[in-house]
Formats: sequence, C-alpha cells, structure tokens
Amino acid sequence: MLSYGGACSITTTEFRVRSEGIRRGICKIALGAACRLRPDGCDQARSAGKMTNKSCFRVFLSHGSGDTYIVEKTLRPLVETSGASVFVDSGALVYGDDFRQTIIAELEQCHEILVLITPTSITRPWIFAELGASLIRKVRVVIVNYGVLESTLHEKGILSILGTKLFLDINKFDSYIEQLTQRVNAKDND
Repeated sequence: MLSYGGACSITTTEFRVRSEGIRRGICKIALGAACRLRPDGCDQARSAGKMTNKSCFRVFLSHGSGDTYIVEKTLRPLVETSGASVFVDSGALVYGDDFRQTIIAELEQCHEILVLITPTSITRPWIFAELGASLIRKVRVVIVNYGVLESTLHEKGILSILGTKLFLDINKFDSYIEQLTQRVNAKDND
C-alpha cells in the first residue's frame, strides 16, 4: 500500500494502471478520486520497492483543448518514453472535479512544464495561467511551437510573457526527449 500526503492510499496494482500499453502517471481509484505522486513522496515509495525511480519526475503538459488529439496521440506517449510521468488534464478529471484546484496541485508537483503553443492554444487563458505559475515556481519551462509565427506571438504580446525561453519547433521534438531523458535519469540518481 502506498500513501501520498495522508490524503489517500492505493495498492501498487492501482498505481500501475495501463491504458493502451502507455504508462499513466495518474491512477483512478474508487469513487473516481485520483491519487497523484508528489515529489516528496518518491523516496518512501522507492525504498519500499513499489515504483520505479523514473516515475518521480513529473512533466505538466499545458495545451489548449483544441489540441488534445496531438497531445494524447503524439506528445504524451513520446514524453513518457523518457521515463517521466506526464500530467494532461484530459482524462485526468471527471465531472464534478475542481478543475482549478487539480491544475494548481499538479503545477505544484511538476518538475517541468511543456507548453504547446498553437494557433488554438494562444487564445486560451489557462495556458498563460499555467505558464505564470511555473515561472513563479522557477521550474523548467519548455515552449513547443506548432504553427505560430513569431510575428504573431510578438503582436499579441506573448513573447514578452515567454521571455528569453528557447522555443522548440515541434519538428525537433526528438531532441527534447533526449534531453528530458537525461534529466529524468539524473533525478533517478538523486
């Protein structure tokens, strides 16, 4: 039995829920409640032999709802190959959940945030709320650009929010996965 912050306990089997062969970082348990691994609980679970070291590294994948397909079918599975646990709001929330509370809790636990910038996502306020929270926490922010011209980002004032972050073109996403895998492995050795 694993316990996270005293809020809930789950069995190892419940923790290792698999969907379409892709490891999920979030498990659904009785009554639809979700237990999420917190970085401060990693050592306890690791020493008990109930989880892999790599699953302690958490990536928050920020995106607009219109981009859910590319996130679920392409980006998330690729990020998971690094060994990191990935939070994506789609599928993690059920009707009646407090969206804001869940997003804030996940942002508090992540080691880095991956922000998908698309023509759709730049019209969504939550992208910028999640980005702002990550900047305050001083976690790594990786901006993935998919189809938005730099002039559009400048025109809308978005470049000033993003600051000096190096943009990653989606066509070079494999290089990000290589770098992420190194960070996950480094966390694994902590």
